[in-house]
Amino acid sequence: MGKPSDLDAVPVPNPPSHLGEAATSIFLRTAASTAAPASHRQGQYFDDPATQAAYESAGGGDDDDLPPLYADHDEYSGAFDPLVPRALGDPLVQPFGHAADGSTAYYVDPRLDSDPAFLMDHVSRLAALPPRPFVRLRGTHQERRRGGGDDRDRHGREAVVDFDVRVELTHLLYTDVRTHSAWRRVTTAGNFEKVRRGTVFAQRAPGFGGSGPAEE
Repeated sequence: MGKPSDLDAVPVPNPPSHLGEAATSIFLRTAASTAAPASHRQGQYFDDPATQAAYESAGGGDDDDLPPLYADHDEYSGAFDPLVPRALGDPLVQPFGHAADGSTAYYVDPRLDSDPAFLMDHVSRLAALPPRPFVRLRGTHQERRRGGGDDRDRHGREAVVDFDVRVELTHLLYTDVRTHSAWRRVTTAGNFEKVRRGTVFAQRAPGFGGSGPAEE
């Protein structure tokens, strides 16, 4: 029996037990303890000037990456809502009415039927603004109606809305949403296309199978 060396490690009174821990947690802890300090990693930025100078003198500051830009661009500094339509001046014709959901505007003016140049100018003004498409996700389920009333209502069922989400898609129509630049093309119906030409019935142009004299 030899005398224990004074250099032997002193046993810890209450050593931590890893019996209840997973093997992965023990491995991660060991890997984290042996990892290199953050100050010796390549490409590391420092807030302390002294530490930064020491790092560069050791040859670790010759990276090609630039620090992030913290200053805002003047072009994007102001508040901007790309979905708000720009003013196009006074419209040639005021809307006669709108649909209940606001998706359709109706214009009634005799000049739209008699003056082709006026109609073209009016359509060009309206075409400068894109439509406002959106996706609506609505989920419902049926529940038995509760409460008073007669026997027929007591055993009926009603729809209950679970969610009703609307997603705006207007910004997808722009090639540059900040300048309202968008690809668009204005076309008119051909002479042989059956469309509503001033009446409730769809028909071809006069002289091409439609009613009325041929246009000059």
